[in-house]
Amino acid sequence: LNICIVDDEEDILNLVETVIKEISEDLNILRANNADKALEIIAKNKIHTLITDISMPNMNGNDMIAKIYTEQKKIPKNIIIVSAYIDIDDPKASENLYFFQKPIDLEIFKETIKKCIEQ
Repeated sequence: LNICIVDDEEDILNLVETVIKEISEDLNILRANNADKALEIIAKNKIHTLITDISMPNMNGNDMIAKIYTEQKKIPKNIIIVSAYIDIDDPKASENLYFFQKPIDLEIFKETIKKCIEQ
C-alpha cells in the first residue's frame, strides 16, 4: 500500500514516517514537502492513505484536497489532516476523513493509521 505524507516541516515528515514504519515495514511511504509535489505523486501512484498538513506555503492542504477531488483521477481511500489550526475532539470527521491537532497524540494517530490500512 502507498501512503503519501505531506508537510513543509522535515521533522514532521520524519516523525510521521517513523510512526508508519512502526506499524508495518511493508508500506510504501511517499514524501512531499509541498502540495504541488504531493499532487504529482498522487497523479502517478495509487495512494491508499494521504496524511497532510493544512498550513503550507504556496498551496495549503485544503486547496490541495479540493484539487484532488476535482482534478485527479486517483483519489486516496483515506485522508488524514494534521494541523495546529484545528480544534476538534473526535479525529473521525467522516467515513474516510480524519483530523488531528498538533501536537499529535501519537497513540491515537497510530491506531487511526492502522484502521486506514486495514480497510
